[in-house]
Amino acid sequence: MNSYCNISEVSPAPSVSQFLTVSRVQTTMSQSKLKRLLKRGSITADEVKNYKAKMFRNGPDNLYIELVSGSNGYRHRRYLSFGDLQNKPVFGDFDQFGLSKTATVPWF
Repeated sequence: MNSYCNISEVSPAPSVSQFLTVSRVQTTMSQSKLKRLLKRGSITADEVKNYKAKMFRNGPDNLYIELVSGSNGYRHRRYLSFGDLQNKPVFGDFDQFGLSKTATVPWF
């Protein structure tokens, strides 16, 4: 990400800022789920085409970051959802990617 980011010391947030949540959005239909459905016999080979068409038609339009696994080199996308702007911060826990459904971050 070095070519896309400016990495520097942490700077304080401006005093007149608002807050919002940044969380992950997961799709309900994926290629890995399709493989599991086929393996257990929940879907027939003839229904795969319809499943894939529905998967791409109903895919998320959210912003995403593409991550590369350090262990196996696989790429995967992490889709992001931005909550409503709030005037006061909400404290809470964040995952290893810095995302949270409840805790807010400054937005300026």
